[in-house]
Amino acid sequence: MHPLRKLLFVAVLVSCAGAGSARAWGPEGHQAIAALAEALLDEGARKALLELLEKDQQLSDFDICVWADNVKKDLKNGHWHYVDIPFEKDDYVPERDGKDGADVIERIAHFTAVLKDKKAEKAERVKALKYLVHFVADLHQPLHCIERDHDQGGNKCLVTMPGKTEQSNLHRVWDLDFVSLVLNKAVPAAYGAKLAEDEVSKMEAGARAKLAAGTATDWALEAHAVGKKDVYEGVKSGDTLTEAYVTQAAIVTKRQMLAAGVRLARVLNETLNPKEEEKTADK
Repeated sequence: MHPLRKLLFVAVLVSCAGAGSARAWGPEGHQAIAALAEALLDEGARKALLELLEKDQQLSDFDICVWADNVKKDLKNGHWHYVDIPFEKDDYVPERDGKDGADVIERIAHFTAVLKDKKAEKAERVKALKYLVHFVADLHQPLHCIERDHDQGGNKCLVTMPGKTEQSNLHRVWDLDFVSLVLNKAVPAAYGAKLAEDEVSKMEAGARAKLAAGTATDWALEAHAVGKKDVYEGVKSGDTLTEAYVTQAAIVTKRQMLAAGVRLARVLNETLNPKEEEKTADK
């Protein structure tokens, strides 16, 4: 790895690990999801992507898929990365669940429109691409779509991993610890590409289409339900997580990462490579 990129990786990892501030998959999770999506792009979308990215650049590069985390403090837009749907609710109400009219669902819609606009400045479309790659992944981390008793998506819920003595917060262990279990020391981008080859390519067309279907709101409510059932259930602040919880959490994490990659690929395919009738209408 290039020394500067290695430093960037370490810096991002440290920033994501800070108690009380985690609001995204860790960099490894984002890299794996982006690589999975890139492996699923169709020819037209891949060609359009090459026109936007610099030479040899890939979606799984840190300065693409993790860029949004690197700038959120300076830009003060951390609230774009999540949507605070209350634990006890089962619907999405923008005025209730977002901040100043903005949340991850609204931002996905906004940046999809920017990326799709061929008349927009290239720099704006590239920025939209970076946000979109990041936010579709963020949406699938369950604690980005739920909070319980104003705990900031698990950031204020302190837990201890089995066999450990130091406390962390629930959001952080879902961002980092469970992703590490899923990757099992694999290179994140290679893991994402392997998921595409070993699992997605073997899905029946109907099953894959069903997984890719839906809107950002649908996916957020799905993640919210996962948060209720698989994240919060049986867990309170101060607990030591059980081995059974950790095992199930790794299964859920892999499932959410897989869904995120498949859905991100669909969003990019539709956005970068519009249907022929849309191309004709634009002339």
